[in-house]
Amino acid sequence: GSGTWGGTLATSGAQGTGNLTGASTFTISCQNSNGTVVTDSVTVNVSNLSPTVDLKADDSNGPVTVPYGTASMLSWSSANTSFCSGSRSGSSGTWGGTLSTSGAQGTGNLTSSNTFTISCQSPSGVVVTDSVTVNVASTPAPAVNLSADSTTHTGVYNEMLGWSSTNADSCTASG
Repeated sequence: GSGTWGGTLATSGAQGTGNLTGASTFTISCQNSNGTVVTDSVTVNVSNLSPTVDLKADDSNGPVTVPYGTASMLSWSSANTSFCSGSRSGSSGTWGGTLSTSGAQGTGNLTSSNTFTISCQSPSGVVVTDSVTVNVASTPAPAVNLSADSTTHTGVYNEMLGWSSTNADSCTASG
């Protein structure tokens, strides 16, 4: 057997076995004042439950696509596991290392596509993995439009210039 069963016991009662990880046979022997001994045994079968893990990006099994320079939220859950660790394939982002058996964590801002992988191990040593891919949309090209009220004047004139841009972080003027 395994667990904590054993030693001198009362003539009747109940006692836990402790955590069992496989089939265990437990035996008890009792004796009366005449020296007659009786013995009984019971075998307890324990099924090792298969470990599972599920990793999602933004609540999806993926692949998902995020804008350049933004993060994705990774969430995971596992069953019948004792610890997990994470890794990523790309160079951007911050996710990885030792992880809890369930949780959620941001990737950090991504500038390249990544495949995120989680590996979890059961108490009996079985390892399961799951992965999700987060693609990063390419940085859109900036565009700018500059206009003048009129491009032809006579004499000194204070012209009003206007501009608009898309996908730009800053603008610089010259002339």
